[in-house]
Amino acid sequence: MEVYSGSSGTLIEIACDDNNGDNLFSSVTIIGRTPGEVLLIRVWEFGDDLKGNFNICAWSSSSLGLQHNTFEGFTYYPNPVKDILKIKSSRAIDKVEVFNVLGQGIISIDLQNTIQNIDMSNVQVGVYFIIISIENQTNTIRVIKQ
Repeated sequence: MEVYSGSSGTLIEIACDDNNGDNLFSSVTIIGRTPGEVLLIRVWEFGDDLKGNFNICAWSSSSLGLQHNTFEGFTYYPNPVKDILKIKSSRAIDKVEVFNVLGQGIISIDLQNTIQNIDMSNVQVGVYFIIISIENQTNTIRVIKQ
């Protein structure tokens, strides 16, 4: 999948991604674009041996209510995640909640620890939003599950 800006004859590629293996989906993150800007998306199937319909999912982080707070001393990895997402904080983490792109809660953990391993091995491939609560503050991160 490739994403372009511009107009016919003067297209500029701004993002590109391969599916990186069987049953995985192309995913691009685009930031810093102008609201209302028209972007063109090109999709193709490499071997030309699969035919059929496809879907594109697009959203704006502001429309999802993502908060761009950052916690000092907070890290999470790996992203994309295959099985275990590790969350570390210099302060005790009160709660971790994982939501799919439909807003459905799929994991909720109450704890008082500075390190948390989130088991995502049974979660379907896709994009997830994780809300972390620390000392009455929340931060939302986006994680891709491989």
